[in-house]
Amino acid sequence: SMARDPYGNIVVRHLLEHSGAAEQRCVMASMLADVEELAKQKSSSLVLEKCLKVATFGEQAAQVAEERAKLVQAILGAEKAAHDGRTVLQSIALDRYGNYIAQCMVECSRGAERQSLKKQLMAIEPDLRTSATGRHILQSLRRHGVAGARCGVVGGA
Repeated sequence: SMARDPYGNIVVRHLLEHSGAAEQRCVMASMLADVEELAKQKSSSLVLEKCLKVATFGEQAAQVAEERAKLVQAILGAEKAAHDGRTVLQSIALDRYGNYIAQCMVECSRGAERQSLKKQLMAIEPDLRTSATGRHILQSLRRHGVAGARCGVVGGA
């Protein structure tokens, strides 16, 4: 798909930002096929991030609310990732590209989504604290007021 291509992803992100709701729905639906894999690839993670932001804050956010809900559910869903026993979100959060999706989820989540997000991320807080990308997620949690009392950064970095 174009989302995985180093140059094609730029076109898809531009389309998401400047197109109508019908085109946005089409792109978002295609991203649902394998959210975890797409979140862990450099180019497609950028497209997934743009999907979340456009569906949350964009001009057509109200018209793509259903697609947004499906994307969020695919990321936050309690299904375990097959290879490591973690949830999809936890697996994504510990990935070098996926961590940007986790940070975007912190920014874009609300209500029950935010509670599920916090619960899943706090379950892997020790792993997040010991990785540079994980510390960025913890900082994002604090910045957006999601962090609990235990959410901190090792070494003050």
